Amino acid sequence: MDLLDEAHHYTDSHFAHDFSNHTFDHITPSPLENVSSEATNSTDASFLGWLYPLPFCIYLITDTCIFTTWSVTANLLVIYSFMTDPKLRVVQNYYIVSLACSDFFMGGFSMPFGCYSFLYKLGWPIGNAGLCKWYLFEDYISSLQGSLTICLISYDRYKMVLHPIEYRNEETSKRAITRIALTWTFSILFYGPVVLFWDVVRGYSVIEPGTCDSEFRDVAWLVSIVPGSYRRQRAAE
Repeated sequence: MDLLDEAHHYTDSHFAHDFSNHTFDHITPSPLENVSSEATNSTDASFLGWLYPLPFCIYLITDTCIFTTWSVTANLLVIYSFMTDPKLRVVQNYYIVSLACSDFFMGGFSMPFGCYSFLYKLGWPIGNAGLCKWYLFEDYISSLQGSLTICLISYDRYKMVLHPIEYRNEETSKRAITRIALTWTFSILFYGPVVLFWDVVRGYSVIEPGTCDSEFRDVAWLVSIVPGSYRRQRAAE
């Protein structure tokens, strides 16, 4: 019995010595750890209702907040400067202010709501149809008005450079305001009725509950004269 006990004692001591000297530094993490991390990010995003990985969603939201803040602040400064400084009220700057107004709506409303809808792949979980129509209304109109204002600025610069005498004699603030008013009226009349009343006239809606898109998306190519409508049609496909 003494020999047997001594043998057991020697074996246990030897095993304990080897185990204590054994290191696990060479063991590499299992690939399942990365899978678990990705699954966690995906689960976090899914828990919030987003259909993209959480890091991408955070990046998109941060980027949108920065650009929204910059756009709103910069355009408000342009409008405020024009309204408070009489020296800035020259013909050319009327067009700049019109462009600042359209960009203000794009940055202050279109970008945040667009980011919200994009995170849900054109979804609209809040389910407010009126807010969705307002977002589409100002998005389409601001996009079209911005394009038309750039055309006015281009024409103004063209005439000022190539026909300076006629420009000084003909171009006045009143004429600039008239052109700007006509472009805003055209933008509202062109997109306003189809965005707000397309489903009412047709008698039914083609938009699924919980989504936000234009009712005329099936014929959007007819009115895709600005990149915004074409972009929205491609995203819906």
